[in-house]
Amino acid sequence: MDVTVDQFTSRFAALANRFPSTPNLAAVLSSMRIEQIPARTRLIEYDGACSKLYLVWEGQLSASIEDESGKILLGQIGPGEWIGEVTLIEPGPATASVDADEDTVLLTMSHEDFSDLRENQPPAAGALMHALSLNLVDRLRAYGKRAAHEISSGQYAMEELAPKERATLITLIARLMGIRGAK
Repeated sequence: MDVTVDQFTSRFAALANRFPSTPNLAAVLSSMRIEQIPARTRLIEYDGACSKLYLVWEGQLSASIEDESGKILLGQIGPGEWIGEVTLIEPGPATASVDADEDTVLLTMSHEDFSDLRENQPPAAGALMHALSLNLVDRLRAYGKRAAHEISSGQYAMEELAPKERATLITLIARLMGIRGAK
């Protein structure tokens, strides 16, 4: 299966529309691989090494965190969505486990493939980083706005928390929003 620029643009419009030119997007596509993942396969292990960008072409993934007390579903990633932007730039431990809920087709780019793209096609690599960065900015702003709204609207009853728990929660939210001074 080969993916054309037009097919990619149709499936991943939010990402593709941020590329300044079709040749840059075509160069990025030529650096990606197509992976078919069977249902019930663990793609990423929480806290395990991670160094790939995953774009969901078909199928569905679930992100979760598990510990001795149980499993918390963080969300699902479906066609037209992606994960792994941060570890594409800087490989590191995964912040969640990711499993294929059903047979899934992914477009992937490893950190090594991205490094090759940066070396051989700097404008395309720059365009990919810019597009992914803008989407991360949008996501962070939306999360921050949503968290502030839910707290201010009383969805989280801060007054019911002990002072230490309240301070910890406020500090965590501030850190997630990138507010300086939060520890």
